[in-house]
Amino acid sequence: MTGQDEVLVINGTTLIDGTGKEPIHNGSVVVQGDKILFAGKTSSLGNKYSGAKQIDASGKTIMPGMIECHFHMFIDTEYASGAQSDIDINRPVQWFVLSSIRACEMALKCGYTSVVGAGSGFNVDFWVRQAIEKEIFRGPRIIPASREITTTGGYVDWSPSWWPKVEGLGITADGPTEFLKVARKVMKDGAEIVKIYPSGEGGFIGKYHPFFHDCRREREVMTFEEINTLAEEVHRWNRLVMAHCRNAVSVKNCLRAGVDIINHATDLDEEGFRLFKEKPPLAVCPALGFVWYIKKQDWGDEDYFKEAGYVEEYERGVKNMKILHKMGVRIVPGGDYGQSDVPHGLYAKDLEVFVKDCEFTPLETLSMATRDGSHLMRMSDQIGTLEAAKKADLLVIDGDPLEDITILQDRRKILMVMKDGKVQASKGKVLSSDWDMLDADNYGLLATTLSGMNHEPFIK
Repeated sequence: MTGQDEVLVINGTTLIDGTGKEPIHNGSVVVQGDKILFAGKTSSLGNKYSGAKQIDASGKTIMPGMIECHFHMFIDTEYASGAQSDIDINRPVQWFVLSSIRACEMALKCGYTSVVGAGSGFNVDFWVRQAIEKEIFRGPRIIPASREITTTGGYVDWSPSWWPKVEGLGITADGPTEFLKVARKVMKDGAEIVKIYPSGEGGFIGKYHPFFHDCRREREVMTFEEINTLAEEVHRWNRLVMAHCRNAVSVKNCLRAGVDIINHATDLDEEGFRLFKEKPPLAVCPALGFVWYIKKQDWGDEDYFKEAGYVEEYERGVKNMKILHKMGVRIVPGGDYGQSDVPHGLYAKDLEVFVKDCEFTPLETLSMATRDGSHLMRMSDQIGTLEAAKKADLLVIDGDPLEDITILQDRRKILMVMKDGKVQASKGKVLSSDWDMLDADNYGLLATTLSGMNHEPFIK
């Protein structure tokens, strides 16, 4: 921020600051450069910024940019070129990069200004982040994940043994010594989150998948010693461990080892709940939106769908999230989208699931998607809430998500997506960064686009 940066005042009918406090009626956010100067009641401003540019967001809601906490940017259902179990052998790295660019742009369109990597193919998380920071294209803020670490015969070790071994998505390791080495390898490559698979998965059943063994959710893929060795080394590097846990034993092993982010956690027992109380992780990300879509689909094979057990898993997951929430465990949204015919862009379904099925309040849910997600980004002092001195990551919404959380699933209702004080997207479209290069009026050019009402200028 420099002294010459223009001041921008956004005046809305509802201001949700993300802290968990009740919304402010007739609130404003003041931005200069990439920082917030003020967020609060409009009446508190007086005439202090009367000469600044004004955005009239009457009837609109101002809220923090959201954070998607389980993001596989490289997986792209809509443009898939083959089965997911063929991912290492049938798709070149160029495809991973192009899919990742599309997914990152989609996240911006949907109001997600930050994403937490949850497993990366060919290390694209790290390099796509570099490209966004160099402004090669526009995308969200990223904390990059590693390739996905499993054991021989574990989940994501799905290539037949007679195929050439390609470490595109999955990396196999066996025993504490190999886990130590692979942890160092992926962190050397830039991973800030190391992703592991201590358990199997419901969706992959051997007799339905040629060349793929049966790695069900009930099977333990890793020993405690393997998990613990990796976690100790990752923490020594001051980075985070994320674990795919579909069964109770895998959750307990990860909690004992101090794993930071527990994904899914849909099967728990009394001992597991006790460990959550004694050794709470940084967060739990259940990815319920993904399971909700899966159980709604017509797969055309009733036997397969019955054996996969997603309907029952969803019910258990909802029940367990209610219990963990009451215990005070941090729960964050993140949908595992992009795979199994659940495409990118559906991220905000997680919010509806938390409100309608888990019975969290809309205000709690929005704080989970903003403030709580910032802890996984390791930027809680900079993003996640609308407060003075924090980064200007914010949204202008046509309507009030506290009254109807589902409006966040409609990209046309997201009138403005701002990251670092720059408008990045509007009404489902990513805006060209060329405007900045031409030293254009970044806000004035958006006037008609953002108003959406009788073509009147949005900015006065």
